[in-house]
Amino acid sequence: MEERPANHRQAVGFICHVGRKVTLAIVLCLVVIGGCNRSSTFWGQLGLRASDYFEGDADLALCKAIENSDLHAIDQAIANGADVNAIGKDGVTPLMWAFPDSSAEVFEKLLKLGADPNVLYTGESLQTRKLAFGQGKAVTHQVTIYGGKKFYLVFEHGGDGNLPAGPNKMGISGRPPIAMLTGVHSGESSEETIKRLQVLIDHGADMNPARYSDGFLPVEGQCYGHNFAVSLAMLKAGADPHRRNPLTDRDYFDVLNFASTGSNGKWINAEQAKELKVLLAWLHEQYPEESKRLKVDGSAAVFK
Repeated sequence: MEERPANHRQAVGFICHVGRKVTLAIVLCLVVIGGCNRSSTFWGQLGLRASDYFEGDADLALCKAIENSDLHAIDQAIANGADVNAIGKDGVTPLMWAFPDSSAEVFEKLLKLGADPNVLYTGESLQTRKLAFGQGKAVTHQVTIYGGKKFYLVFEHGGDGNLPAGPNKMGISGRPPIAMLTGVHSGESSEETIKRLQVLIDHGADMNPARYSDGFLPVEGQCYGHNFAVSLAMLKAGADPHRRNPLTDRDYFDVLNFASTGSNGKWINAEQAKELKVLLAWLHEQYPEESKRLKVDGSAAVFK
């Protein structure tokens, strides 16, 4: 076998030496991080303390049980007088306390005990880099944004499909859950988002809610986001494509043109292009006259 040059052997030795040190450093970091996670809760790592929001030993014990995902301790706290619907500072409730990091089992436990998911959060103190519980939103809104098992649990236990959000720090108010229905945060498929849309419809969601303060309708929002299959599902469920946004003077056909042509159209991927073709075919069949205004036919070269 040909002998490698000395400088080559030295280089390989150096790389291996560095590699062992990097591996050791990674292992040490994981040990430290793991130790931190075991020694403090998610809330503690964010500097959030239940005592800053709630009063009374029983309610504080309930929050502690939530943090520890301890179902037995939750029962004990309730037996000792804890209120599952206690409203603390900024409108925070035990269910809100459970939303970000507790298990679905804890979340379900609270809902079965009668926790109300429709209470609006009024403060800003739960909006941090790692945790976003939007001002003016209830748990019902938050689970609609993020999806997952907790979404289904909320609507099995009293979630209001038409609950208007309160004002946020930007002054936008009135958005119902359907206006927050996206799969962006969870990376879910269009099929899953449409499945969740049906849950909202089954719980009374209005496809044509009153215009909220930023003017956009849910069906338009899905179109702007290139969620064409979800937008079509909303149209089939009764969303009115003729309503005009008073701020932009656009109806649905104008929005579709804006979202699907020019520089906006360049962001449409192959899967979205397929969904757009199906949407366009349906619109041409259902609204032949209005569809003459459309500037996209679903086969533009910008689709990649």
